[in-house]
Amino acid sequence: MSLLDQFWNPSLLNLNTFMIFSVFNMNSMGYWLQNQWLDILFALLLALILGLAVEKIYKHFSPEPKILKNTLTRFTIPTRNHGEIILPNSEKIPIRNDETVLGREDFLGATSPDDLLFVGKEHLKIIRKFDNFFIEDMKTKNGTKINGKALKIHERLKLKDGDRIVVANILNLKYHEKKIDHMN
Repeated sequence: MSLLDQFWNPSLLNLNTFMIFSVFNMNSMGYWLQNQWLDILFALLLALILGLAVEKIYKHFSPEPKILKNTLTRFTIPTRNHGEIILPNSEKIPIRNDETVLGREDFLGATSPDDLLFVGKEHLKIIRKFDNFFIEDMKTKNGTKINGKALKIHERLKLKDGDRIVVANILNLKYHEKKIDHMN
């Protein structure tokens, strides 16, 4: 049996490998560290700088998650007018937004469920511009009338306090406008 065969003997292989690597590693590793510590430090600093650069580039080019985005709120000028729609059962629908869309669900309880089938899901829109309110039909089949006059497609009509609104020839509504004095 040659020397090489004795070394590669499976029963002695683990013991021989352990002994050779432990002696070789202890002596040469200590010597290598003494001579190469500056190179190791430089490599670690370079890896840190490159890692930070990659992270910066990734953050710059990746889209910002929607949850982190700032939400902008529209600045609204305090108005002196607030509108409301008065239903036949004397309930009131306040108009607080710049655009208020009214439809079938808004008139539940004001008329019978069978009559509500003639009202569109989104039947009319009330728009606030400055201190005025306008009404617009949402291209419905049964239409909207203001003081007996039918609204045409894309027609906006300025609302005045006390205007009568007829929705789909079944619902008689009244528009009421409140003037609010902010100085008091």
